[in-house]
Amino acid sequence: MNDAKRGIYPSRFFRSTLIYAVGDLLTKGARIVLIPYYIHSLTKDEIGLWAVLQVVVLATWTLLAFGFGAAIQRFYNDYEDRGDQFVSSLWWSRMMLSLLPAIALGALGYFYATRWSEATMTVPLILMAVAAGYFRASLNLTEQWFIIQEKPAAYRTFTFLQFLTTMLLNFLFISGFGLGVTGAIGAELVSCMVWCGVSAGLLARAARPQRNLIRWSELFIYCLPAMPHAFFMWGMSGVDRVILERQVNIGEIGEYHIGYLLASVVSIVALAMRSAWLPSFFRDSNTDSQRAQFGKTATLFFHLIIFCTLGGFLFADEIVALFAAFSTKKFGLAADVLRIVVIGNAGLAIFIGLNQPLFYERRIGLLATISGVGLAVNVAMNLMLIPSYGVFGAAWATLVTYLVIGVAILVTVSKLYGIRWELSKLFLFLAVAGAAGMLATVLPTEPLWFGWAAKSVLLVGFLMATLFKIESSKSGWRLSLRVDGFRPQKV
Repeated sequence: MNDAKRGIYPSRFFRSTLIYAVGDLLTKGARIVLIPYYIHSLTKDEIGLWAVLQVVVLATWTLLAFGFGAAIQRFYNDYEDRGDQFVSSLWWSRMMLSLLPAIALGALGYFYATRWSEATMTVPLILMAVAAGYFRASLNLTEQWFIIQEKPAAYRTFTFLQFLTTMLLNFLFISGFGLGVTGAIGAELVSCMVWCGVSAGLLARAARPQRNLIRWSELFIYCLPAMPHAFFMWGMSGVDRVILERQVNIGEIGEYHIGYLLASVVSIVALAMRSAWLPSFFRDSNTDSQRAQFGKTATLFFHLIIFCTLGGFLFADEIVALFAAFSTKKFGLAADVLRIVVIGNAGLAIFIGLNQPLFYERRIGLLATISGVGLAVNVAMNLMLIPSYGVFGAAWATLVTYLVIGVAILVTVSKLYGIRWELSKLFLFLAVAGAAGMLATVLPTEPLWFGWAAKSVLLVGFLMATLFKIESSKSGWRLSLRVDGFRPQKV
């Protein structure tokens, strides 16, 4: 029985979401997990340099993926029993097609390192970052293959071993060989190369690639509009650090990057929920039941995203202090950035989680329009705010940009797909979270135990006020959940 018939809410959805969340945290969020180590082992300036290099990795990864990950989601089931062969053929094709663009990006990186960069940015570091992005793009296809097959356990194992490899190489290159930021980028590059080799073996075992299998015209009609969208998304996530590099101290960029990365946990949660949801969606999107289910599933999605956002806002100081616990360096600036950017990441999470109908209906151009508007807003606000407010200007630009694209995707999907959002519940979530956030700004935080206790009460209070309601019935009072799909519990 498919998910459209049995519902998307049961434990299977949450179990898959948790598995994908762990996997995403260990790949897309590997930099987050390693933050305590980087804070301990690198100087603030080296962290800032590493932050700018991560922009290069992400740009290369995004552009050289060619949107093929989205194509796997969309077309895998269309090839029926030859889906694995389709993925294998696509994987090898991407490796070959992206060689020349990778060389071009390397040349652009040379120009950036020698003509633009104000930091100690060497050409070898840029080329290593470009190479890491090139190989990472192929790993993304392998991960999408696991997701569309509904194999969360295989996805978790694959991503965990990737993370373990990256972590051990970081220890070896930074602590063992004393290579600093070169070791951090080198560890990422070598890890991606190793797991590209593993991916090639897994795909070859599943199915041999075939030259004439892929319907290229159909695939490129679908994927080409995704490339501008991918570029726009990279711009929104990285252009602020490029502008900041010429405006502020490189150490401040390091603190900004730490706060930004910690705030991105909200979007990683969104990616995990989308991964658990996608196979069912793309299999049954043309059914009326799936369209009706979309709005109900979105209610759960909204709730978890708002909960994570509120937690990040309330405990920003404590989160940064925890990650910097083994270092004598102070990162108060990172906590202030986290508190601002995490609100924006709620909008990004909505954009990530609710854009499936645009992919399914092949309206990638519309998706690129939304992300293009977001990039324009982001660049304009960064150029306007950074000269006067530095990293805080960049943080506020991020907040506004991500909220803009989040609202835009809500409106667009509502009109295109006919979604009936459970607006009363959504407004309740926002109102309670907003009240908790404002109350936290006026509550005393000293002594320390009182601040922790007060914030914990506010976070638990959000859950109690938004998830539960008390109802009367013939058998007496009972406590039930506001979100459909759960069995009510008697008080």
